[in-house]
Amino acid sequence: MSVYTGSLASVEGKGHTKKVVLGLMENHLNCGRSIFMDNFYVSVDLAKELLRKKTYCTGMLRGNRKGNPKEIVNAKLQKDSLLQNIKMVYL
Repeated sequence: MSVYTGSLASVEGKGHTKKVVLGLMENHLNCGRSIFMDNFYVSVDLAKELLRKKTYCTGMLRGNRKGNPKEIVNAKLQKDSLLQNIKMVYL
C-alpha cells in the first residue's frame, strides 16, 4: 500500500495531480476498478487516461481547472440531474 503525504520528488511540477493518482493506482490499473477522488485531483485529462487504462473515476470537477472543455464547464444542469454522455463526447 502507498500513502501520499504531500511531497515526492517524482511527482513535482506540471501534471502533479495526475502523476500522484497514476502512481498510487499503479498496481490497480487495467482491472476494471473504480476510484473516487477529491476535486483537487479530478481533471478531464486524468479521466481520459484512467479510462484508457480500464479504470473508472468519480469526483467533482472544478470549473476553473486548466484544460477543461468549455462545453463541460458551461453546461447547465437541472437540480438532481447528471451530466450524461460526456464520456461519449469527450473521450
